[in-house]
Amino acid sequence: MYVQAVEHFPGIIVDVENQRISFDSARFTAELAEYSQKMADTATFTLTDEYSAVYHRFLAEDLNSYPAIRGQLIGPVSFGFKLVEPEKGTPHRVRGPISLLASLISTMAEAHDVRYIEDAQFVRTIPIPTLGVGTTEFDITKEKSEALYQSGKQAAEKFFATWDFADYIDKYRRGKSRPERGVRLRS
Repeated sequence: MYVQAVEHFPGIIVDVENQRISFDSARFTAELAEYSQKMADTATFTLTDEYSAVYHRFLAEDLNSYPAIRGQLIGPVSFGFKLVEPEKGTPHRVRGPISLLASLISTMAEAHDVRYIEDAQFVRTIPIPTLGVGTTEFDITKEKSEALYQSGKQAAEKFFATWDFADYIDKYRRGKSRPERGVRLRS
């Protein structure tokens, strides 16, 4: 089912003969600007017959007798992105009860974020340094915007340079014992 989600996505290579989908970071870089321009056009995300024959057969069915229908777009593996602050884990300055409360809430939120992601998802998550830019800072300079883009690009390239789908399947989908997160973080 992944094939239906990758049509037009930059850097994706679909090898129908060998039933493989791969990612090429050089191709991604070359195609990203054009893809970004097409994102506003909903046709970019239309599932074509070539990429999703089953989806179109499903839509052609008479579904009037069903009170509700649920569908989703899934595949064998997907990747997540986690925005990471450069100074996470550094001590907070406490100057009184308000800063103490803010520090406690911040520390609990950081701990929750780390624990919330289960191991099988954690290994598929690309950490992207935010360079100190907050998630609601919308008035950043072009230079900072470019630095953030490069930060994300470098993080994805670093991640995919070591990603091994067969290894992932072996460790997380075959019922074998899974390595502890702390061991993976140190390696």
